[in-house]
Amino acid sequence: MTQPASTLNICPARDKTVDATSKHLEYMPAHNLYVSDLYKINEWLSLFARLDYNSCRYYQNRMNYNRWDTIDGFWTVDMKLIGILTSRLSLEVGAKNLFDENYQLTAGFPREGRIFFTVLRGKL
Repeated sequence: MTQPASTLNICPARDKTVDATSKHLEYMPAHNLYVSDLYKINEWLSLFARLDYNSCRYYQNRMNYNRWDTIDGFWTVDMKLIGILTSRLSLEVGAKNLFDENYQLTAGFPREGRIFFTVLRGKL
């Protein structure tokens, strides 16, 4: 049984203030796409997948404030298996940035690469 949760957010990220030097909003992507799905394999095992797209980001050049530079847009894919161990205990195993995309949210500060994780979650 599939439980989709999909979102498409297209944001016209524009600076509309009266004294704006540009239409760009610093470090904000003009477009973002987020799609995810939770697929129930059986009663105790599910697969969660997520696709995230961010378009290019603009930032003001610190040497020349009239110039705007860009940071490339990027795609990331995250996946995890969720296992129900008992009515009060679950185990998650997965990876973020599965295809090891190199990207930045802020100029000069690259984000981490592929990350593997496990989570043991308990309910009181």
